[in-house]
Amino acid sequence: MRTTVLVCLAGLWAAGCASVGLPEVKDTSPASPAGAEAPTPAPSETLRIAPPEEPVKPGAAPAASPSAPQGQEAQTPPSAAVSYTCPMHPEVVSKDPGKCPKCGMALVPKQPAAGGK
Repeated sequence: MRTTVLVCLAGLWAAGCASVGLPEVKDTSPASPAGAEAPTPAPSETLRIAPPEEPVKPGAAPAASPSAPQGQEAQTPPSAAVSYTCPMHPEVVSKDPGKCPKCGMALVPKQPAAGGK
């Protein structure tokens, strides 16, 4: 008896599902294969990465600053000795630019202490 009831219910369920058709997809719908392709958005300027600058060797003439008038070069005070350090390992200090021996990151010019001369 149980088996008969289950078979009847399964048959009614299957017949009910078969009678429901899929909705018609119009050509203007994004789901339609015949629809127009969506426009590609413009690339974001938020995550644009600037090209890396070439490190200046000590004793070499610095490149012209973009903010300086033409014909003038950016000048660093001659008394300030330039040293390079790793952004991740501040204990690594070098007089020449290069790579950190601990992590391989490029060494950056060390900033002088704020307020001190």
